[in-house]
Amino acid sequence: MTGPGVLWRRVLVAGAAGVVLAGGLIAPAVAAAPGDRIGTGKHTCVPGPGANCRDVSHKWMFEHHGDLSGAKFARAKLHGADLRGVNLKNANLRGVVLRYADGRGANFEGADFGPAAQPTRIMRAMPSCGTNCKGAYLGGANLSDANLSGADLEGAYLGNADLSGADLSGADLEGAYLGGADLSGADLEGADLDGANLSGANLSGAYLCDTRMSDGSINDSSC
Repeated sequence: MTGPGVLWRRVLVAGAAGVVLAGGLIAPAVAAAPGDRIGTGKHTCVPGPGANCRDVSHKWMFEHHGDLSGAKFARAKLHGADLRGVNLKNANLRGVVLRYADGRGANFEGADFGPAAQPTRIMRAMPSCGTNCKGAYLGGANLSDANLSGADLEGAYLGNADLSGADLSGADLEGAYLGGADLSGADLEGADLDGANLSGANLSGAYLCDTRMSDGSINDSSC
């Protein structure tokens, strides 16, 4: 699925990166490479294992494919980030904004996508989530084949996200918004979808075993 945000990410990150200026002109910009400092002002960091990147804002230009295990990206704004194959095992992603990020094949095992201590403006404005939706914003994100085993995605916004083939075994998706999401072939063994919004979601070929569905029932159809 390719939305406008994905197309912009490809223009700004994967191709000749740039930023939009007044009048629609595009000025050159360079995506951050591994070892580069990201962010602005007092919120900057050098991404790596265990790095403290809380509150960093680095939109459309962040690219990392290595080890970020245990890194702290709470409340970070990483719109359009290229995180293909990255290792974010046990990372703190509470309140992170990854709108239109590309996380194909990434490892999110044990990552914490729970509520942020100080919800950001964009999270407070998330559609279809209500007042208790304080999880990560992953609308339109490409997370196909990503490892999200055991991840805390309670209340997350995953509208139109590509989760095809993703490992969501044991993941907490209680109350998450998954409208229009592609969950085809995803591993949902032991996952909790209680209260989740699955309107228009594609669950064809998904592995459902001991899976708590949105109505609270247990689905063992794949066991």
